[in-house]
Amino acid sequence: MKRKKKIFKEKIKKAQWGNWRFSRRDNLLIIRKSRTSGGREHDLYEIAYEIALERCNSSAEILDWLGQLDGKNWTTAEDMGYLVEALDDLLSFQSNFCSMGEEQSDGKPNYAKRILEQLFKSLADGKQIP
Repeated sequence: MKRKKKIFKEKIKKAQWGNWRFSRRDNLLIIRKSRTSGGREHDLYEIAYEIALERCNSSAEILDWLGQLDGKNWTTAEDMGYLVEALDDLLSFQSNFCSMGEEQSDGKPNYAKRILEQLFKSLADGKQIP
């Protein structure tokens, strides 16, 4: 269990899951990917997409983001897996949002922000984290 917690702390400090990056300043999960149009290298362009975690205040809102991103033609199964991992690492979404199939959020707009603040306070204080 200690090894798992150490790996978790390192991931949070690195703030990266695959192509996903976490901006602590803005509480955003950001994906940036380079892509070619029609397979031609000279038609290279970048995709950037942001998820405002402070807007993820219920399990339905998280599920909506997952559905939206899964429907994009540029996301891969690996991108989606890393997104789920990032959401779980940052928000502990299974326990904080939908434990036992029941909504756990309090319905208040700052629910996710409070979870993030508690996570980073625990990390800063060296306290045990989930």
